[in-house]
Amino acid sequence: MPENYFAVYGIKQQYLINKQQVEANYLKLQQALHPDNFTRDTHMQKLATQKSAMINAARITLLCDVLRAEHLLELQGNKVATDATLDDKDFLQQQFVWNMQINEAETTLEKQTIQEDLANEFNNLTSQFNQTYNAKCLSDSVDVILKMRFVNKLLTNLG
Repeated sequence: MPENYFAVYGIKQQYLINKQQVEANYLKLQQALHPDNFTRDTHMQKLATQKSAMINAARITLLCDVLRAEHLLELQGNKVATDATLDDKDFLQQQFVWNMQINEAETTLEKQTIQEDLANEFNNLTSQFNQTYNAKCLSDSVDVILKMRFVNKLLTNLG
């Protein structure tokens, strides 16, 4: 079973989280467990280094909408494969449209419009994930994560 990053940060295990609380808890955890606090004890310093690395990984996961969604499913024993595919013909068609729009966009305004549309789509997907996760619909949650991955990748490439 993977480390429960929600428990590490002392926050409720749910999709919608307070990211400012994660940041505040991160600073507290790093202050308490920083390896420099244990310079006189090499064993404790090594443990602190390992814990510090885990705290960093937890922060990245909790702050990233896609990784947090994947982590929630992984905590339930359902790891979403990195090479998983989606069998949603409508979404596949939409992927094609988005890629065409991005490739044909020539002006900054066109690219900004596409980026805004994708950001809205991503927000809709995060809401969908929250609903499917709370309803315990595993297969729907996985499908939404796959869509989130794709849209997030497009946004990253545009940004």
